[in-house]
Amino acid sequence: MFNICICDDSKFFFQELSDKLHRIAQKYDINICIQTYMTSQQLMFDIEELCMNVDLFFLDVLIDKMTGVEIADCLRKQGTEVPIVFLTSSKEHVFDALEVMPLHYLIKEEVQNQKIEEILLKARDIVKHFKVKKFHYKVGRELRVISIEDIVYFEVMNRVISIQSLKGEEDRFYSTLDTIEKQLSKGQFIRVHRSFLVNVSYIEKIESKEIVCRNNIRIPVGASYTKSLKEEYTTYLLEHQ
Repeated sequence: MFNICICDDSKFFFQELSDKLHRIAQKYDINICIQTYMTSQQLMFDIEELCMNVDLFFLDVLIDKMTGVEIADCLRKQGTEVPIVFLTSSKEHVFDALEVMPLHYLIKEEVQNQKIEEILLKARDIVKHFKVKKFHYKVGRELRVISIEDIVYFEVMNRVISIQSLKGEEDRFYSTLDTIEKQLSKGQFIRVHRSFLVNVSYIEKIESKEIVCRNNIRIPVGASYTKSLKEEYTTYLLEHQ
């Protein structure tokens, strides 16, 4: 699912933009979900959840008490790096937007299907690459990001997930391994136990009842996971010869 958020105080405009996005998504077989907000207050109320889930933002530059640039600044401070597109009727505030690294700056009266198509496809490619490289999680009210290549394994105990990094650092947050597996690209991590999800690139040896990872980190293997572990690890080795 590719999640899009539109914040604009013109119901007619965001409906028009939503229709264009749906038609383009259908053309390229992209499964999208669009959330719309008519005020900055509504968006700011949901900002933490949006930062966790949204893949592309369209923000009206002059929406109400907050500008779209101010909203974007809050999004960046929350830790999200996903593409942001500004919507405006003039180019007056274009330089104000540079610090938050927008993907594009759209003049509403000049919005054409071709331009929206270019933006959607570019954003999809950016997010696809970004998701492969980064893992997002929430500790309390704080959104955190870690490079996938730094994670050795995830462990769960009583719904508390521990992330173990190669440097020996550990962080904890509430979730489930099933939820985490859905966030990761297929083939990156292998479920070796009901409590462990391991980065396949760090596995050095599979023994009878445990695997040995880099730095001699040992992780138990559940009996019901042994067969799938060997199959997935063999596939990984063949693909990375």
